[in-house]
Amino acid sequence: MKYEIAVLIPIVFLFFFLSNRHRFIETSHSILGKLISVSIIMYYTQIDVYVGIAVCLLVILYFQTETVENMLNYSESTPPIQEEKHSEKDASHVKNEFRKEYCVENTLKYKNMDVKSAISEHIFPSLQFKDEPCNPCSKTCAFSIIESKLQTENEMIPESSNL
Repeated sequence: MKYEIAVLIPIVFLFFFLSNRHRFIETSHSILGKLISVSIIMYYTQIDVYVGIAVCLLVILYFQTETVENMLNYSESTPPIQEEKHSEKDASHVKNEFRKEYCVENTLKYKNMDVKSAISEHIFPSLQFKDEPCNPCSKTCAFSIIESKLQTENEMIPESSNL
């Protein structure tokens, strides 16, 4: 019975790898995946020490392969979302909504804390300044808001928190 399972394990893993590669790679690099890898190495080592060593070397080779590591970064290789062109009226409406939500007495706030102009792009990644960072609460500040990011952020907020 041990030998039938020993033959079946590589077939099952090869099938999962070929059928859904991205999910397989993400799972294998998680704690659960590494625990499964160690368990398989221990299982094959109980059958035969040399087979266990060979499986251990294959698992190490799998985790060190550059293609697998590059596939983990596949989301980084997708092209960035480009700013959509809108009319001037839409842009000013979005700016006014931003100011209404995050500006208190001409001071940019985030979680009841003052935000300095230099780090405002880091706190609010949807902001994009024309020249250099300035106070977005000021009417003289030239900035734009990447609306696609705002829309994505709003879609990610659970409906229960909008109450």
